[in-house]
Amino acid sequence: MTSCGSFFSFYQNRFLPSYLRMKDTLRDGKPLPQPIVDGITDSFTHLSHCYDSGSEQEDQARISLALDALIETTYLCYQIIVISIGSEISAVCDDPRKARFCINMNYSYFKKEYARFKAAGNEAKKLAEMKSDASCKAAIKAYEDAIAIGESLLDKIDWIKIEDSNLESEQVSALSAVREENSSTKDKMIELLNRQLSLHPRRSFAAVVIIFIASGFINSFLKSIYDQILGPYVLQYLKDIGMT
Repeated sequence: MTSCGSFFSFYQNRFLPSYLRMKDTLRDGKPLPQPIVDGITDSFTHLSHCYDSGSEQEDQARISLALDALIETTYLCYQIIVISIGSEISAVCDDPRKARFCINMNYSYFKKEYARFKAAGNEAKKLAEMKSDASCKAAIKAYEDAIAIGESLLDKIDWIKIEDSNLESEQVSALSAVREENSSTKDKMIELLNRQLSLHPRRSFAAVVIIFIASGFINSFLKSIYDQILGPYVLQYLKDIGMT
């Protein structure tokens, strides 16, 4: 027989911890998932009606429905937690560098425990899909086991090293983008200079020589342009005026 006492005992000891833990996984002010909102609403709506029915039997039925809704909402909370933990772990395991340098335990054992975590999560999901009273309660226990394994793995990850690795990757990406942009700019400059020199070789040559004298050939980018285009024109020009 389901009583209000058993309902609120489950609420305090099982639902509330799962709900608060689930809320911690929601970042950037994301709203609660609608199934969670609906489950809480359904549960307390059933519970509220048990006080105005006038029938003890109907009251019991309402409390039972309220508890069933709360149990289902609880394992939905746990499901979100397991998915969140799995995402954090996989982000490390799927990166060979992070997997090698940012885990403070034997990596083979870490992978073995990670496989246990995923297996426990899959088992919990299968139990939850059966929708029976016994299977839903078993799903909650399976989710709790999976979360315990997952959180122990998260504790073995060096998050300071992860942050350093992410910063290093961002810097490498930024440097690569700058190099690509410079390369593209260089190619465009070479194409433009080549066209100008082809159309007006002597007039364009004088202006470009001044630029290169001012630069002192320090800039490797400008030197690349000189080597590829201006060099042949310079040699030909010097030959034409009798200096070579």
